[in-house]
Amino acid sequence: MRFEEGDEIDIPGVGTRQTIHTEWEVVGVFDDEPTEHLEGQVLYIPFQVKGPRAAYSKKDMGSCVVALMGFNTVAEYRELDPKGAIVDATIGAMVPPEFEGITLVGRIADVRSTKGKAVLHEGVPTGRNYTNMRWEPVPEDQQPEA
Repeated sequence: MRFEEGDEIDIPGVGTRQTIHTEWEVVGVFDDEPTEHLEGQVLYIPFQVKGPRAAYSKKDMGSCVVALMGFNTVAEYRELDPKGAIVDATIGAMVPPEFEGITLVGRIADVRSTKGKAVLHEGVPTGRNYTNMRWEPVPEDQQPEA
């Protein structure tokens, strides 16, 4: 999928939940896995940074950024960016000068998604499930020209 944009928003009426909404374009699908997604489809993936799902979302977002940057592991990525400034750059936050000009917009990563646990509301299943995502880097020579 190609990363299009991300914005940090506060969700009105739900207290301290802050979410980074990201927009993606499906640029291809895996032949070996069934999917409901089509090439060219635009998807929106929220990453909650404050609130009850923040711990899970931060891990997912970290894996996403690592893959978009072309690293195979979080440890490799942390050597470059131990404070997470590149994550901030994706949402337009202030970035240290050494990372100025770095953007993840337009870069692509492979992602495989599977059905996760049931979404509950007041302890009752809603009929929806969380999505588990496994992000993988796409080699630099296969990234779109900037």
